Amino acid sequence: NDVVVSRNATTSMVEVKVHIASEFVARLRADGLIVASPTGSTAYALSAGGPILHPGVAAWVLVPIAPHDLSNRTIVLPDTVDISIEVVAGRDASVSFDMQSLASLMHGDRVSVRRSADQVRFLHPRGWSYYATLRRKSQETGEFLQRGENDWVRQEWGIKDAERVKADEKDDDSPSEPTKKKAKEPMRIR
Repeated sequence: NDVVVSRNATTSMVEVKVHIASEFVARLRADGLIVASPTGSTAYALSAGGPILHPGVAAWVLVPIAPHDLSNRTIVLPDTVDISIEVVAGRDASVSFDMQSLASLMHGDRVSVRRSADQVRFLHPRGWSYYATLRRKSQETGEFLQRGENDWVRQEWGIKDAERVKADEKDDDSPSEPTKKKAKEPMRIR
């Protein structure tokens, strides 16, 4: 899902050189660099300012983490290219894979990312929707709340109250007060 080359929590920035398909692309100073698949694009890469990639898009996204130079931006690449990240400066750099494995990196160490020849097929229950899942995840993180399908109501009040509110909204388009729990007002980001 993602590969993250980053600085240790107690050190300053890490400096890396990025090569794509063996061609030099950038030298960047930042807290780190994320290489994410479409599945990984909704995790750490999204919180670092990267885009959401649809799972049907065969791509990587490179997202700098708090870059020193504001011209360092996210880039979307085809997943057919190999990506090489070399540590050139900074102390206590490390790499993690899906935030699980962690290895220390020294100056001159390289991390190579390439698409596997093996593929995985995901099975979803009947009626599953990528967009509904995306909407639910965004509501859980508070990123961009929408009242689509009354999801936030279900989370805060419970299913019975949500069904009652859904019926009330048909009448006057405003939810009634819950009887047992007071609902939190949904966060609105502009």
